[in-house]
Amino acid sequence: MHTAHRRGHDPAEHIAKLASLNPDRAMIPDTDEGRRLRASLRALAFVQNPHAQP
Repeated sequence: MHTAHRRGHDPAEHIAKLASLNPDRAMIPDTDEGRRLRASLRALAFVQNPHAQP
């Protein structure tokens, strides 16, 4: 997303795709950054659907 923004592209489409990922099924590296991304995706999924099971 950062590269798209630097190139002058609207990152909204990329952000929407990222936000729609299932954090438990996405292939995310097991690094500090990957774990933060997975936690953020879980929090975002909960905000979008607070009635879903955590």
